[in-house]
Amino acid sequence: MIQWEGPETVACFIAEPIMNHAWHGCTPPPGYLERLRQICDRHQVTLIYDEIVTGFGRTGSMFAAQTYGVSPDILCMGKGMSSGYAPLAGIAIQEEIANGLLGPC
Repeated sequence: MIQWEGPETVACFIAEPIMNHAWHGCTPPPGYLERLRQICDRHQVTLIYDEIVTGFGRTGSMFAAQTYGVSPDILCMGKGMSSGYAPLAGIAIQEEIANGLLGPC
């Protein structure tokens, strides 16, 4: 789709590393996230992981990004941050993106 639409028209790709809701814990096939990272890098597309459900130890590591060894540019997290006691969510972003938003730190 990136080639079809043109890389200059695609700002980001949002992925749920483990599709928890729709597929009940369906894990990605070997090499999928690595290939996704390569495609996003080649076309300068921001890779975002939605780890709202899978983060904070539910994959064996703190995040699926660590479990599979493929880092996103932005990681969305929630639910497990407060163990369900309070509505809390956050994001982690790569330094390069932070500098683009805030200027050099």
